[in-house]
Amino acid sequence: MKDIKDNIHPFLARIVTGNATVEEQQQFNEWLQSDPKNLKEFSRYRRLWNSVEEEHHFDLKNARKAVHEKIKQTTPVRTIAVWKKVAVSIASIVLLIGLLWTVKKFDNEELNTLSAETVKCGYGMTKRVVLPDSTIVVLNAGSQLTFPHSFVDENIRLVQLVGEGLFDVTKNKKKPFIVDAGNVEVKVLGTVFNVSNYSDDNEVEVFLKEGSVELNATNVERASENSILMVPNQLARFTNDGQLLELKKADPRDFGTWNEGVLNFTNDSMEEVVRKLCRKYNVSIELIKSDNATENGITARFDNKSLEYVLGILKITSSISYEKNGVDEYGKTKLTIKTHNTITN
Repeated sequence: MKDIKDNIHPFLARIVTGNATVEEQQQFNEWLQSDPKNLKEFSRYRRLWNSVEEEHHFDLKNARKAVHEKIKQTTPVRTIAVWKKVAVSIASIVLLIGLLWTVKKFDNEELNTLSAETVKCGYGMTKRVVLPDSTIVVLNAGSQLTFPHSFVDENIRLVQLVGEGLFDVTKNKKKPFIVDAGNVEVKVLGTVFNVSNYSDDNEVEVFLKEGSVELNATNVERASENSILMVPNQLARFTNDGQLLELKKADPRDFGTWNEGVLNFTNDSMEEVVRKLCRKYNVSIELIKSDNATENGITARFDNKSLEYVLGILKITSSISYEKNGVDEYGKTKLTIKTHNTITN
């Protein structure tokens, strides 16, 4: 960790260009996890670099000038002093990247030994990962992402997601970024979107925040009928076998905000509510439904609230009762939730 802090610019350069070794990539991910400010810093550097690289292609003089111009256009006067330091950092990165592109990235023998990596995120937590192309992925609780250690020899950037992830994809027109979400494939060039593909859910959801994405059903029987192009603030819902159920405008506050500690229910069934509670709070819940209970969809938003608070609100608004039953064999808190046809005090 200390080596990264002492040599942050070379690390950033190797990460952005995809030249980092497997060990460096792991160290870099640890650095990102150690402080939320690190992700914001890297994201800012990467966005500035992407815009400069597209325009100037490692022309150091013009790239440095472009960075300064972008800072002047977007920065208030009171923070210019701070951004001057950032400009020096960006210029250093640009120089390092220019140098890195003149040398051999990896020899072929080393590339052939690289294998896929799977990052898992347990219940009750989220995890940030930076991919070899500097794409940023935030995994939600109970999710896993599989990706290669390098995209150097590939024509596409293919990753596999089980669970839910928020993607901020690095632009690369020559290498489309593809998320394999079971029977649904999300294809992008550079954009921000959320994919939910939990194995115990009945649906796959894709919400587009920025840019554009192409969705394709990988199921042969569905492929021809379900190829669509999304625009920002659209939500697409598919069955697990790739059948398109719905494509509509949606509120961005309802999707991807789990990254900020928000728990959203959008016309969810009680089964869906229980699954989300188990993932977010890492608890074990038994649901007991009354035979004559009326099933109404639950819609609510909780900003960084405790499990006790959420259950208390649901008890009042959704006619449920609950009790704690110790812990299970894995050390998780056990609860029982019962539904009723009248409000229980």
